[in-house]
Amino acid sequence: MDEVLVTGLEKLIGFLESASPELWRILVKQAMVSGIQYVIGAIACAVIAAVCIRGLSRVSDSDLDSWDQDFLRFGLWIFTTITIPLGIIIAINAIGVLYNPEYHAIKGILEILR
Repeated sequence: MDEVLVTGLEKLIGFLESASPELWRILVKQAMVSGIQYVIGAIACAVIAAVCIRGLSRVSDSDLDSWDQDFLRFGLWIFTTITIPLGIIIAINAIGVLYNPEYHAIKGILEILR
């Protein structure tokens, strides 16, 4: 039984030695893609917040009655206060992933091994 285990481990080690450079390259590339996705999310949050802020400035110029203006103003403020911190958090994650994709590749390897 020990010989079968040793033989299996030797085959596994041989496979990992040949496949690991390719796996490493793929995981680093995936970390970069994740970082770019974070950047796109942060930009989307910034655009949404800018549109909400612009909408807030135009609410008082609209022909809506006072209650509708207050309701719209409240909704835009809530949406803005959610998207700005969310965009900041996403941008911080994007910087971390793009600055050090190797770390995230190592995390990917450890997740595979679990």
